[in-house]
Amino acid sequence: SLLGTWSDYSGARKEELVIQAEHYRAQQDEMQNDQRSSTQELMRLEREISGIQRWVGELSVLKNRFALVDNAKVLEQQLLAAKDAHDEL
Repeated sequence: SLLGTWSDYSGARKEELVIQAEHYRAQQDEMQNDQRSSTQELMRLEREISGIQRWVGELSVLKNRFALVDNAKVLEQQLLAAKDAHDEL
């Protein structure tokens, strides 16, 4: 009968759609979890960058305060110049 065929078709179609909806819901959950993880990682990296920037700022202050240099050659030249000046006295 036509009604029986329609009923079978609609039942099968409904089952397909329920399965598809469950699949999409699972996919959505997975994507939301990925987004949460990515957001947490981004926040962690921002905190790390902030800490590094603070450290670089503190290093700069220390370099200025204690006349720290990156290259020891500069200090050696200044020391030799000071010794020469002292020897001339």
